[in-house]
Amino acid sequence: MNQSFKKLLTVPIAVLILLISASSVKAQTTFNVNSTIDAIDANPGNSICEIASGNGICTLRAAIQEANTQSGSSLILIPLGNYTLSIPGDNENLAASGDLDISKPITITGEGSGVTVIDANRIDRIFDIQSSSSNVAINGVTIQRGNVGSGQRGGGVLANANLVISNSIIQQNSVSGAEAYYSMPFGGGISSSKALTIINSTVGYNSASGQGSSGGGIYMDLNSSLIIQNSTIVGNSTTVDSHTGSDGGGIYSKASVIIEQSTITGNVSSHGSTAGSMGGGMYISGGPLTITESTIKNNSSRNGAGLVISGNVTIVKSTFYNNHAEVGGGGIQAGGGNLTIDNSTFSNNAAGLPNFGGGIGFYGDGQLLITNSTFAENRSNSLFLDRPNHVTIRNTILSTTSYPNCYLAGSTQVVSQGYNLISDNTCNLSGVGDRQGTTPLIGFFQDNGGPTFTHELLTGSPAIDSGDPINCPLNRSARSHTPTRG
Repeated sequence: MNQSFKKLLTVPIAVLILLISASSVKAQTTFNVNSTIDAIDANPGNSICEIASGNGICTLRAAIQEANTQSGSSLILIPLGNYTLSIPGDNENLAASGDLDISKPITITGEGSGVTVIDANRIDRIFDIQSSSSNVAINGVTIQRGNVGSGQRGGGVLANANLVISNSIIQQNSVSGAEAYYSMPFGGGISSSKALTIINSTVGYNSASGQGSSGGGIYMDLNSSLIIQNSTIVGNSTTVDSHTGSDGGGIYSKASVIIEQSTITGNVSSHGSTAGSMGGGMYISGGPLTITESTIKNNSSRNGAGLVISGNVTIVKSTFYNNHAEVGGGGIQAGGGNLTIDNSTFSNNAAGLPNFGGGIGFYGDGQLLITNSTFAENRSNSLFLDRPNHVTIRNTILSTTSYPNCYLAGSTQVVSQGYNLISDNTCNLSGVGDRQGTTPLIGFFQDNGGPTFTHELLTGSPAIDSGDPINCPLNRSARSHTPTRG
């Protein structure tokens, strides 16, 4: 037997596995950007980032060109400064002109979103992340003033690979389309066809304009997925010029979405003179969607100002506040799938037409389950319900002073699981512990110590100690969205 092979047999199997693994892992290459100018690399592929032989000047564009030639992953470090793209060019995919094309696994790290700014100067988008890159991470930068025209997507970032954005700002980017409906003005800030994760970041004041525009802030295609954690989606818009509508001012998604400890605020979907707009905050046409400890507020559109959904949705410990729809579904318009709401608050949302669901307009064939929640002062009512025997409510407060709480279309009936407190008799509830025609005495919408703003029960409220004694939320203080209901 070969002596080398005999020696190999004496090596523990675990050590062999580590040795094989280590030999197969390629070291990450690091490129340090040291110039804010926009210039190409002198010799892409020699692993030296410099814009002229021997001068040592490494630009962001040059670093990406070199990283694209590496066999393994690369780390690009960008110091503070304003990095403005200045080399125009369309339909070029080697990062030599226009946007910064990424074709290999790369991590881009700046010194902070407030000090490391990448500006496209409206000549193109900033990053075109190609499918061959597999996994890309962007951290600690601002990406701004990207712009692409008709037939393109992603004004700031176009991602066809998995992308993680953290501690960053995506702002003032735009995509615009022509009068033709299929001009695809999708994703003013970001357009993604793969897994997109946004952490501790802001996607703000981006726009998609033109017929059929969708996803002013973020557009997610089929077979993608979106996770948003501790982030803000603010001031994004979809707009049209003539007779069509636009959808998803903040977010438009055809796939699964998870939102945790985040805020969706001030987003707008506008419409032409003879068409509608849907989902000022979010339009989720696929799903599932899960929202946890988050706030959806101050969004607007023709229908479904806060959220339009057609798949399965779960909302927990979250708040919908001051969303305004011109027609119906101020907080939510639900057109399909199951909608489950627990321990959440719907306050001061509005629908423009009478009885069209200031809080929720529910038209779907799925089930609506509302538990341990508060609906307060929604206009023109709290709930528009248009599906017989598909609505269940438990341990919930519904209160308005000038509008009905429920509008039950056709033969719709609400199934009560008990312990609801309703300020009028419009919901026709008769479960154990239900109290109709009773003013709940709730306080102002404010910070009561929980993950989002809520309404605290005032001293003497009939809701105190009148909730479900078995299934009441464990937190019985003002931190709960249904404080002292148990």
